[in-house]
Amino acid sequence: VVARYDGTDWTDETQAGGIMFTDAGFVISQTVTSFSPFTFGSRFGLNPLPIELLDFQATLHENWVELIWATASEKNNDFFTLERSQDGLTFEELLEMDGVGDSEEVVNYQASDEVPLPGLSFYRLKQTDFDGTFTYSHLVSVNNLNNFGPDEINIYPQPSLGSNFTINMAGNINQNIQLDIYDINGNKRFSRSYSDVDPKILEGNQLNLESGMYIVRAQGINFVISRKLLIY
Repeated sequence: VVARYDGTDWTDETQAGGIMFTDAGFVISQTVTSFSPFTFGSRFGLNPLPIELLDFQATLHENWVELIWATASEKNNDFFTLERSQDGLTFEELLEMDGVGDSEEVVNYQASDEVPLPGLSFYRLKQTDFDGTFTYSHLVSVNNLNNFGPDEINIYPQPSLGSNFTINMAGNINQNIQLDIYDINGNKRFSRSYSDVDPKILEGNQLNLESGMYIVRAQGINFVISRKLLIY
């Protein structure tokens, strides 16, 4: 179930729906009416999670990203691994940090990404037990335009729920850009040419794309770059 911290206790916000795979998944609640920390919970007490994650945030500073998280309790917690991704699908290990093992008190953690990726990037927290089992946190993101190069395109959020996404090529100023979108069968579903003075931002509601995987291809003067677009 979805568990919400009301400032004193963890409350059951029910499970309205969910999909679980061997290494990832999600649980949905449709009863939440206020903001607060969230985590997974169990109604039965037979499968307690190794940590109760109170918070996980990523904050972009001038040229680095601050990552902070806090746990309300820990059980057999060996270490955390911070992972980073450009597309929200494929992750790389950024750093490891020891956990406290067992705790019934709030524990605060802080780390940093000194060389963040350009454009939109995602972070997640992997928690590993002493026996090697592990769980993942939710994703957090930052949009780093400080190092946004001329050969970058930025798609966010990723994955996207319906047409709620943006394709940003704002780093490609003073260039002519050809943007094409293909479905997984290679069919061209969208095509547009941008002049050097056009605002190079495309909103998903301007397209007519169904759920599925797409390839976004941008070609400029000196580059051709492709990005995946996943729509639920």
